[in-house]
Amino acid sequence: MKLSITGLFKRHVKEEKKPQNIDAGQEKKPASIIQTDTWKKPSSDGLVDYHAVTGEGTPEYQERQNSLQQMEAWAKENQIPVGKRTVTDYYYDSKIVPGRVVLMGLGKNVRGSMQYILNELNHNDAFKDFHIYVKTAKDTEEIVKTYIRQNGWSRTEAVTPDSVYMELIETAQFLLTEVYLTAAWVKKEGQMYINIWHGTPLKKLGLAKNAKGKHKNGIQQSNFIDADYLLYPNDYTKKHMLESYKVADLMPGKVLKLGYPRTGGMLEAAQSDQTELRKMLAPNGEHIYAYMPTWKDYLKVDQVVAESKELLDYLDANLREDQILYVNLHHRVSDSLDYSQFKRIRQFPPTVDSYKLLALTDALITDYSSVFYDYLALRRQIVLYCADYELYRKKRGTYMDLMELPFDKAVTPEEVLAAINRGKTYDDEAAYQEFCAYDSVENAHKLCSLFLGTEDEVEVEAIPKNKKKKVMIYSDALSECTETQWLRKTAENCAGSDTVELFISCNQDMVNENKDSAYPLLNKVPVIGTTADYFPSAMGHTAKKLYESGKITIGQAMSVWKYDYAAAVRRFLGRAAFDLAVLLDVTDPEKLLALTFMDQPNKIMIISDLMYKEITENNNTFLKDALQVSASYMRAVFVKNEEQYAYISQMIRDACPVCYMKDAKDLTQAINAAVMREGE
Repeated sequence: MKLSITGLFKRHVKEEKKPQNIDAGQEKKPASIIQTDTWKKPSSDGLVDYHAVTGEGTPEYQERQNSLQQMEAWAKENQIPVGKRTVTDYYYDSKIVPGRVVLMGLGKNVRGSMQYILNELNHNDAFKDFHIYVKTAKDTEEIVKTYIRQNGWSRTEAVTPDSVYMELIETAQFLLTEVYLTAAWVKKEGQMYINIWHGTPLKKLGLAKNAKGKHKNGIQQSNFIDADYLLYPNDYTKKHMLESYKVADLMPGKVLKLGYPRTGGMLEAAQSDQTELRKMLAPNGEHIYAYMPTWKDYLKVDQVVAESKELLDYLDANLREDQILYVNLHHRVSDSLDYSQFKRIRQFPPTVDSYKLLALTDALITDYSSVFYDYLALRRQIVLYCADYELYRKKRGTYMDLMELPFDKAVTPEEVLAAINRGKTYDDEAAYQEFCAYDSVENAHKLCSLFLGTEDEVEVEAIPKNKKKKVMIYSDALSECTETQWLRKTAENCAGSDTVELFISCNQDMVNENKDSAYPLLNKVPVIGTTADYFPSAMGHTAKKLYESGKITIGQAMSVWKYDYAAAVRRFLGRAAFDLAVLLDVTDPEKLLALTFMDQPNKIMIISDLMYKEITENNNTFLKDALQVSASYMRAVFVKNEEQYAYISQMIRDACPVCYMKDAKDLTQAINAAVMREGE
């Protein structure tokens, strides 16, 4: 890597407080100083080493304990009560419990894949010493408890209160979800996290969507970055999931090439004796069909209800007496229907697993739901009722053209009926090989074998990475300002680079207010949005009260806060290993402190115009204090002019060098210089 940096001169903050002329005889003006030999060397001194901090008997462990005790003494002295323990306390203080498993199902329920994972964990003697917790909500708790009783899941417990759940996710040895874990979770060393997602996608996901919402996927992205295993039931899903969230190069986990547990359960059910269930579902021996549409959030509820009612009314009036249709609709549609008026139509029973029911059907009717990819494993008839396909494709975007699939397609209720009466006549071999090649009745068994510490029963592969230097540039709001203009130009300068890959991070709520300036930039550069939720520890809350009331200094508060903010940034960015962090425009003091305690010691900060205004004109004391703390962890701080140079130099003193940055070219060159290693 070679840099062409001309007209630049070096100045360390300790040498002199005013800039010099660039060339003799020229008018004095700010000049860029980006050679890294004027900067501090990257250092992890003062950063939080989780392993050391939680290792009893280490100096780091004792330092934290002393800080907590001192903060408690100050709180007592000032009559400030210490609050309840939080998820951050559990992160640092609670030990991992061997054999403890936490599961989070889609909709906080246990239908589908969770049903079959729980069967394996509860009925296989290899897991007899395991204890499994399932996260539930108020509206799913009783359903889940019924499942637990009916299935004899004696090792399983439903958990509804968030306060209990927060402790469990920080003490579980194994965590598994088909969505994503709460934003409060911080992955601990020694935990195994498996993300199996909840379906082969037809509609576009994450940053692939055609919308100005790419900055709102941060929780999913950090979950994927933290995952040890990511289950993909086919290469199609692997390709699109890895591409759509734009963080594959930051993910240290492995791909798990395995079918969904629910699909394996469906295949097993299809091969087993289900006489009793069939009698319950079709007491007169009727042919069973299923209707499982997706939720059309691009239409008004009344419109979706009307469309559903039109189809169901027609089928109910025209199905033969030896045919019965079971429907699984979104609750907003289902709640608007009176099922008692139907003769041939029934709801999916709430305590019967959907995939056991599907195993008894002759055909599946759906529209754009990913369930058809699962059902394909049965090699039975699929009817796609897709009258508004072009609208759906325009609104949601799709990874493939639905019309290219071999299944029967219908655009009217009459065509749906004709298709199921005709039966399957198409060849689905190619589709089966593309989407179901990893499926078997052993899906759940193979997945759970990972909990026994072996990969012998599964096929895994590394996630491919490029060799570019990963640079994270953070801007709170991406508002229309000088720094955002620089960022746009820097993105152009780095586009197509074979050495540097940019990632933008931001506050997702602040960007919501600045979409016009944030886009289309965020369509061009991967973005990881963050929230303003920091989940401070009990003593962190106390420190804030003491600091805000003037009882302690920022330095004293940081003796506790540094652990809280180190945990916070791990929530935001997971285990992402960036080669450089650029703090471009940060006015939120808490976000500034969180970014300061990233594991990556290679960090630089730009004093944005908004930040400078906050600390000089608006007298934002917290931001000013946070800046003084943060500067000690930066390799260099950059300013735009002499006024800023004088003020910032005086404020941070010898914490780090203060340098000039006048334009986007300087920003680009500074990034290249910061990630360049000796000899490159």
